[in-house]
Amino acid sequence: MDYFLFNFSGVQFHYTMSLEEKYKTIGLNIMYYRRALSLTQSELAEKAKMSRARVSDIECGKGPFNMESIFLLAQALGVDPVRLLQERK
Repeated sequence: MDYFLFNFSGVQFHYTMSLEEKYKTIGLNIMYYRRALSLTQSELAEKAKMSRARVSDIECGKGPFNMESIFLLAQALGVDPVRLLQERK
């Protein structure tokens, strides 16, 4: 387990989870917001200008992926990118 701290949009994030757990958390958040909008992976992929396979990989927590992907998905979902990075409770 590692410790990770970063500041994003004025919000500090402290992580004590593994890198794999971080990827999984981000993927689950993307899936949550996609389903809330009743979008398919293909529809989200089209809006985010990426392949459906890439959206699927990210939702399944298969990393690594870059911040550009996070920003594109957040924009397509209409949410602040920070929401995709936070642990859901």
